[in-house]
Amino acid sequence: MADLQDLGTIANDTAFQQRCMAALESAAENVMTESSGTTDHAQRVNYAKAVISGTVSGLIVAEAVLTNPTIAAEATVASLPGCTAVPDSDIEYAISSLFNVLAGIST
Repeated sequence: MADLQDLGTIANDTAFQQRCMAALESAAENVMTESSGTTDHAQRVNYAKAVISGTVSGLIVAEAVLTNPTIAAEATVASLPGCTAVPDSDIEYAISSLFNVLAGIST
């Protein structure tokens, strides 16, 4: 498991940020097509638009993804660039779980 210093190093890795952002882009596209009756739809769409327009920080998204315990356990500095020790499917799951949080929606 990566310690906090390692997690910071991984979050700052451009290739890892790009992987996280690719997953976030996909999630944002899904939000844009979801039913308008979805809970917090308007706020989710506003965030999705920010993602698609490129105004969301890759560093913030990578840091959020690394709060997932499974990813934190898989992540290693040795697997940089890109932190390839973390499967894409785990990043996609974390993004899906974090989308509302990243959009500023409190539960």
